[in-house]
Amino acid sequence: MTYAYLYLESQGRPGEYLPLGYKVVENGRWASLRGQVQLPKGPIKRAELMILSGNQQESMFIDNVQLLQK
Repeated sequence: MTYAYLYLESQGRPGEYLPLGYKVVENGRWASLRGQVQLPKGPIKRAELMILSGNQQESMFIDNVQLLQK
């Protein structure tokens, strides 16, 4: 299982992890993981995309990351 989060620090607020989604990924296969997030109002001081796996033996390749504003 692979999980994606967006970590945000905005002015006057503590850092928070916003979940983007999760996906069961078969070994050796490419998979798409998509999600949406509502950003807090105000200036953002720091943003990090975090992609994690529950399997310590697993390695990942990450390609074609896109951030779109709607």
